[in-house]
Amino acid sequence: IISPLSQWGPAVDGSIQKYPYDPRLSERSMNDAGFVKNPDGFYANARGRFSPELKTTVDREDEGSVMASGLKRAGFDINFAVLPAALSIDPEARVTFPAMFTSITSQGEGSLPGFTTAQIPKADNNWRTGNNRGGWSSPEYDRLMEAFTSTLDPKERATEVAQMMKIFTDELPAISLLFLAQPYAYASALHGVLPVAPEGDITWNLHEWEYR
Repeated sequence: IISPLSQWGPAVDGSIQKYPYDPRLSERSMNDAGFVKNPDGFYANARGRFSPELKTTVDREDEGSVMASGLKRAGFDINFAVLPAALSIDPEARVTFPAMFTSITSQGEGSLPGFTTAQIPKADNNWRTGNNRGGWSSPEYDRLMEAFTSTLDPKERATEVAQMMKIFTDELPAISLLFLAQPYAYASALHGVLPVAPEGDITWNLHEWEYR
């Protein structure tokens, strides 16, 4: 969600909370929460090991396995689970997980509405409302998203995106793993082709292209 939003400029980048890869910081956070590493190298407290589940779908099993392995090396006793293919299209099965679930989602500006409270799948909407499968809710994010959808001024919109990204990266309802790239190949004699956002159309300025 975050990287493709760079189109909104340095205001967005400056509002994003950065999290460098540092197992020492994660250990400090776990210690603050009352967990320490046992002699076996896994975090535990007086009630036992910290053993969260990491679930994924069959088509993402390799990716999930790599994630689980990395988390175990860092001291997290991960229970790795794969959602059976028969349940992969069941909306309830995809949103009723106890800890973490890996999935693919849209990126860039188009992904922003997917994290609003209104997009949380619930029993009373047959689990089909939207893609906010983690159930994250932030009234301030909702307010900014509503303002963003009705704002025309580019500077104001950039400010609203920056504020949303600050909330998003402070509370971390989701962690982006990778961003799918869309390559475009064209002849060097073709001029006027410009980069576009992930959700954009490369031919948006086709009338300005020139072959020479």
